[in-house]
Amino acid sequence: MCGRVACTLAPAQLRRIARAQRTRNLGNYRPKYNMAPTNTAPVIYEKKNKDNGGGRERVVHAMRWGLIPSYAKKETAFTGEFNTINARSENVANSPVYRRLVNSKRCVVVADGFYEWKANPRGGKKLPHFIRLKKSVKESVIEYHDKATAATAASEAAEPPAKKIKTDTQSTADGAMVEYDGESLQWPPEGTDARQAVLNENEAPLLMAGLYDAWKDPDSGEWLYSYTVLTMDSSHTPVEGVHDRMPVFLTPETASLWLDCEGVPLQQCLDTVKRQAAKLCQESFELYEVPPLVSNMRNNSIECVMPKDQYDKAQFNKGIGRFFSPTSQTKKDPGSAAASAALPAPAIKKQEMPSAAAAAAIKREEASSPAAAGDGGGGGGVKKEEVKPKAKQGSGRGSKGTPPPVEGKGSIKAFFKPASGKLEGTHVRETSSD
Repeated sequence: MCGRVACTLAPAQLRRIARAQRTRNLGNYRPKYNMAPTNTAPVIYEKKNKDNGGGRERVVHAMRWGLIPSYAKKETAFTGEFNTINARSENVANSPVYRRLVNSKRCVVVADGFYEWKANPRGGKKLPHFIRLKKSVKESVIEYHDKATAATAASEAAEPPAKKIKTDTQSTADGAMVEYDGESLQWPPEGTDARQAVLNENEAPLLMAGLYDAWKDPDSGEWLYSYTVLTMDSSHTPVEGVHDRMPVFLTPETASLWLDCEGVPLQQCLDTVKRQAAKLCQESFELYEVPPLVSNMRNNSIECVMPKDQYDKAQFNKGIGRFFSPTSQTKKDPGSAAASAALPAPAIKKQEMPSAAAAAAIKREEASSPAAAGDGGGGGGVKKEEVKPKAKQGSGRGSKGTPPPVEGKGSIKAFFKPASGKLEGTHVRETSSD
């Protein structure tokens, strides 16, 4: 099954891969990292060209994902329980919805990759995975299967008419204008979030087998083109570990075969196409777990296709990881840094503690000092003349002179002695609690 894809391919790349002579409705194509059913996506098909004598031409056409049969009475007739986003390849030849299309309206659906949800071995919600071609698989064009058409396309590619294409290159600058067949496009489109391509230059996109149809709105008279993706059994492929179904993948060679509806009937090509699809998946696919945010189709950021371990690391660094990251240091000259590292670390001098005998001597000396003996002195110590400070008269408003020195001032006992009353000569300002 295929129910979500990423598609950020530019119109120039799409046209180059398809070797297309015409584009249609690409103005409504918006690149997305998380494209869901009912969104508009590019597909490739062949049709007769009345201008070149009934020969066939390639078209890149942006269509609605989820096929609406031409006979439907309303647009929503084939949604909900009976949805047509996928079609089982084993049943399309006999399906009343698809059997009239298998030999007339086959198409190739193009995308960067697609998503599948794997059952969680620990229980709980399923784990989303992104599936794409390996980066080593390079982009290739889809050649024409019909030799006459291939020769015509080759000559047109060598000398493209001025009417057909004005420029076949797309500027990487934002807002570049790309014109095809008079269809003027702004790329990337204005307002889109998907401005960064999923695939690097020359990496190959996924090609998937599909069917399309055209439905006419009975009220407005406008035509709506839509498509479905064919699926097959995923046994013996890497996708088997994620889901039991997968799209019918195409190589450039089988895509050429699939697009030649008139020259190659379904019965002649379906088995070959599915066999090559399984081989392609076995040899050239890679898949990895992605963040759960892709499960909500409203999320449309490059993180949708990011490996989950990289996403988790980035989120950690943005959040609590910031507090554990090493602080950035000012860059210094490597030579001076090396010289500084070679210098020995300064020795830390430990504080010397007095011995027991020295402590006893200090204690005896303190006991014999005049401060310890009181006013009369004693202990054989020399009595020093005590200098009493003169009292200042009238110093400051309400001042009554300097208070006498506190007994034992400077001792630890005086330090812990509570203040007795209000200090004289000091103006205390009250702080209002209002």
